[in-house]
Amino acid sequence: MIRVFGTKNCDDCNLIMACLDNALVDYEYVDALSEDLEIEKICDTYEVDDLPHIQILNKNGKVIKEFIGIEDSINNFGKIIDR
Repeated sequence: MIRVFGTKNCDDCNLIMACLDNALVDYEYVDALSEDLEIEKICDTYEVDDLPHIQILNKNGKVIKEFIGIEDSINNFGKIIDR
């Protein structure tokens, strides 16, 4: 599973999500600016400060790899879609 932390106004986040959509890759989008306390807690737990912040999760929901920022995400896009 792939989780993408971003914001609606983040051009880099929108670019990554468009690339995932074009590659027909399913992902969970998390609005990093949400005021929902549960989402704020998740963002704090994973230290989501730079966007986009992409996580690869195993079948049990454990984070096994993270890509932070647009350069890291673009440079590792093959690894993201081949998870």
